[in-house]
Formats: sequence, C-alpha cells, structure tokens
Amino acid sequence: MRTIKITERYFLIRSNSFKNFILIQTLPFKLFFLPKKIYKKSLLNFISRLNKVKYSIDLKEFSGYFALDIVISTFCNLRCTYCCALSSKIKGYYGLKAENMNFLTAKRVIDLALKYFEKELTKKKTTIGRFDLFITGGEPLLNFPVLKFLLENLDSKLKELSIKLKIPIEFSPEVATNGVLINNEVAKVFKKYNVQSAITLDGPWHDERRVYPNKKGSSKDVLKGLKILISNKNLIKLQSVISFDKISQVNKIFKYYEENKLLNSIKAVNIIPQAAPIFDRYLIKNKKKIPRVDENLYKNYGFLIFDLSKKFGLDVKNYQERLFRSIQFGGLAYRCAASLWKLSVAPDGSIYPCHQLTNIKEFYMGNVNNPAALNNHINRVKAKFRKRTVFHVKPCSDCLFQTICIPFVDCPARCYIETGSLFTVPEYYCKIHKPYMEKLFEEFIAQKINY
Repeated sequence: MRTIKITERYFLIRSNSFKNFILIQTLPFKLFFLPKKIYKKSLLNFISRLNKVKYSIDLKEFSGYFALDIVISTFCNLRCTYCCALSSKIKGYYGLKAENMNFLTAKRVIDLALKYFEKELTKKKTTIGRFDLFITGGEPLLNFPVLKFLLENLDSKLKELSIKLKIPIEFSPEVATNGVLINNEVAKVFKKYNVQSAITLDGPWHDERRVYPNKKGSSKDVLKGLKILISNKNLIKLQSVISFDKISQVNKIFKYYEENKLLNSIKAVNIIPQAAPIFDRYLIKNKKKIPRVDENLYKNYGFLIFDLSKKFGLDVKNYQERLFRSIQFGGLAYRCAASLWKLSVAPDGSIYPCHQLTNIKEFYMGNVNNPAALNNHINRVKAKFRKRTVFHVKPCSDCLFQTICIPFVDCPARCYIETGSLFTVPEYYCKIHKPYMEKLFEEFIAQKINY
C-alpha cells in the first residue's frame, strides 16, 4: 500500500487491491474515494474546504471513561526468566519492597478513583459510563482477600453511582495472574464480577521460562487453573510471551493451545514479543543497546499473526476489534488514557499514570494515604500527557494510522522507558505491527468498496 502525506491530517493512499486513490482524513477519521484522475490543485482545494470544518481532539472513546490499574502485590510465587517487572539492576518487583496492599489503602484507592470517575461523568454529561479495572502484581492472587474486597466494593459503589446519575455504567475488571493459584473459590468470585483472567501460557517453552523458585516448570498447574476457569465459564485471555529467537515459530504456540483443547473455549489470545525488563530498559543510557529483534523477523511476525488469526478464527491481540473501533469513533488524538483518564496505584498507595511507570520518580502523582498534596502532583503529570497527541509523537505524526493505531505500538510508558521521551515511539514496534495493520486496513477498505 503506497502512502503519501499531504498535510498534518491528510494522506493519499493507493493499493493493488483498489485502483482509485483514496484520501484519508485522520481526525475525524474519514475516507474519500477520489476519481481515477486527480490533480494536485483540486485536491488541495478539497482539503482546504475540509479544514474549514471545526473538529475537536476530545475523545468519544474516553468520554465517560476511567481506568484504574492496581499493583496489588509485589510478592510472586514464580521466578519467570524474563519478568518485565524484575530488574538485574534493582531489587524487587518494580524496584519496590515485597508487600501486599492493605484494606485501608484499597478503600482509599476506591474513593479516589470514584471521585475522578464521577467528575468525568458529570463534566462530559455523558449518557453512559465505563470503568475498567486492571489488577496485577507480582502475583495478585497472593493478596486474594484485598482483591475480593476491591471487586465487591467497586461493583456495589458503581451500581450506586449509576442510580445516582441515572446512567448505565459498565464495569470491566481484568486480573493478570500466572494462574497457578486458581481454584473453585477464585473462579466463582471472578464469575460473579465478570472478571477476565489474563493468563500467560508460553506454549512448548513454558516450563523453561515460567518456573517456581526450585526451577520446576509451572505449566501443569497453569493448565489445571485454566480448566477450572473454563468449567466455570469464566472470561479468559490467553497470553504468550515469545522470545526473540522463537518469533518465527509462533505457530507452535497455537499448536500447543490446540493440543490442550484451549481454543475451543478461549477466543482472546495475545502474543507478546519479549522485551527486556522495564527498569533495565529505563536505566540503559544508550537506548540503542536495548536488545532488538532481527528486522526480517519483525516483518514476518505481522504476517504470521495475520495468517494464524484467520486459521484459528481469532482476533489475536484484539487488533481487528481495536482498529475498527478506533475508526468507528472517528480516530483518537490520544492513543492512551494514562494520567488523563487512568491512574495506577502501587501497594503502598503511590500513584502513577500506568503500572509500567511505577516507581519512576518523574511520573510520581502522589499517594492516596497523603491526600493533601495529591492535586499538585496529579496536575503536574497530567500536563505532560495532555500535550501528547498523535500529532506531536514521532513517527505517528507522519503515519496514516496515527489516530487509529493500536495502543501496543504507541504506548507512552514504553516510549519513555525505551527512548527517554514520551514523544518518540521505538521504531521496531511499528515494524512489528504495521504489516498486520496494513492487511486489516486493506480488507476494511475492500469491504467498503464492495459494499
């Protein structure tokens, strides 16, 4: 697919699958099918007329939206060889001491989150609300009583808020767990609150990489936990972290899932190319020395994921759903909700824009246990992220997909960790994901033409 950038929000594209040129307006996202012969002067006049229509960078997707990330525990019962939260340079998960969030801190987290959520709902006068909860660790099930407390209280308080404001509110909780502690009690609690369990199972290489402190592999216990969740009809997202040297063998992960009869019940699958630990990447001064995948493997990975998605009837990494949803919303000027519509809280109550930025002092937003100084800290960090629209991020500002790209590519946390800037996307993320996005986008346009 050939792409020419015309101005900030306008791109001209042509592909072998369609003969005419198509003008893309990225915000609000629209397609304009042009005649076979197009003259530069008439095209620029047409764009000039389009530019006279006022547009807003306020996001429909984030209107009435709030997300809460909670690192509920910095204890873990596994010693995975590639854990992103551990570092060879700093002790502890996210460089924090090993501890569980207590009930009082959890209550204060809920109170703060609901305060900001209600403010968002009333400010935008929205007719529907959405509250996303993401609980992670360490291993969050090592703090199951507080996890259960969070689910119970958020569920009940959101229902009360829905009645108060007279609007429906969708509560979408997700728990990232290694899966080895799942039992019937956990499954029943997760079922009651419609929790999606995000569980990592690394296919045939799992027992080499996700091990107990005694080096014993954990796949048997993970599969046991998955079967309990499946039998209780819980929501499940399967994840696999694939190492650089195995990217060309990604099909073996799907074969493993198929052999263990997981794909009959689970349709959400996320394959993640392995990255160095967060703090290792953050602390490397020469960012060019961060380990990268071979460039040819980058290109092949996208096509492999595309083919495997078709073969198994999956939307791997939610590419398709996320891409088409962004188009439906008319494009998004902000690719991530961090700090603006999302907060992340560590076990001691410290607040950050995202769990991947935990314990990085530049992004400290205060502590729920010290409310007096909260507003100043939060507003300071928000100001940084408010400037971060896709038109100010490189290379997004020059990319056709700038307002509809999936957040795996333009992740502010990974940008800062790997480049030292919130405004620079690591080039290799584009190389990994863009081939797949181009295929999906061409299919989308073909459907529009045939329609």
